[in-house]
Amino acid sequence: MVRKDSAVLEPEQALIFAKKLLCNKVFLGHYQERRYVDSLKSYRDVVLIDEGESDLKSQLDIVKQHMAIYCGTSISWIGITGPDVIGAPNGYAVWVKLHEMPFGKYWFQIKNIKISQSCEVVISLKRVSWCLGAVGGLGVCEDKKQEICLLTMVGDQCLSVKPFGMRQGSSRHCRSTIYT
Repeated sequence: MVRKDSAVLEPEQALIFAKKLLCNKVFLGHYQERRYVDSLKSYRDVVLIDEGESDLKSQLDIVKQHMAIYCGTSISWIGITGPDVIGAPNGYAVWVKLHEMPFGKYWFQIKNIKISQSCEVVISLKRVSWCLGAVGGLGVCEDKKQEICLLTMVGDQCLSVKPFGMRQGSSRHCRSTIYT
C-alpha cells in the first residue's frame, strides 16, 4: 500500500512508468551470448545496447533506478545492466528471452515490460530486422521480405526505409507502429 507521505510507489505504478518510457522504442543491439543468472536459476539472452543509443541508455538507467527504489526487495531481478556492474558485459545490456535467434546485430523493438510471478522485471523484445551495419543516422538492414534496406534514423525514430535498387528520390516510410 502506498502512503501519501512517502516516496514509495507500488511495483505496478513503477511498471506503468517503465512501460511509458520504454515500450515501442527501437534500438540497435548486439545479441552476443546467453548467460546463467544465479538469482533466477535460469538462462537469459544478453543483448548489448549499441554505443550510439545514448537516449535509450539514459532511459534504462532511469527505469532501473525507479524499479530499485520504488519496488525495493520485492523485485528479485531487473534485466538491465550498465557499465558499472561487475561481471556483466562491458556497456549497457538487457537480459531477455529470445527464441531461435542466432547471435548477431539487430534492430530491436521493446514490446513489453512486466513483472513475473517470481518478481523478475521481464523485458520483451521483438526483432525488427537484421543489421548489416550502421553509421550515425544511417543503418543497413534486412527487412521481413529479405530485402536489403537503408534506414534513415533520427534518435530512435526511423524517417524512411529505402530498399537498395529503388530509384533516386523514392522511399517507403516507416510504419509508426514499428519505428516510433
